[in-house]
Amino acid sequence: MGTKFWEKMSGAQLTFMVSLFISFGYFFEGYNQGNMGFVNTAPSYQRLMGVDNKLGVLDPTKEGGIVAIYYIGGIIGGFWGGQVADKYGRIKAMIVGCLWTVVGGSLMTAAQNLA
Repeated sequence: MGTKFWEKMSGAQLTFMVSLFISFGYFFEGYNQGNMGFVNTAPSYQRLMGVDNKLGVLDPTKEGGIVAIYYIGGIIGGFWGGQVADKYGRIKAMIVGCLWTVVGGSLMTAAQNLA
């Protein structure tokens, strides 16, 4: 078998590369949160989903519920993903996670209201 490129790196180089790739996860998490904030403040979204009050302003209770569900899902997914990875392996866990993301994104895209 051939030598992997990471086997040629020094400890400092390997640490830097791992940190660089891990930072992409934080970048995309922030990007997703920014998109979520932008969508929640869009008046057309608020009207369509029925989350605005009668003055056309986002209802703080409903906004908090939407954000809380987002984070609760992340917490549950983190614990559940670890269990799946331990039982079935990392690759299968990543495949399940990707499929779950596609299903969730499809459901959110097709949603006509919060109920």
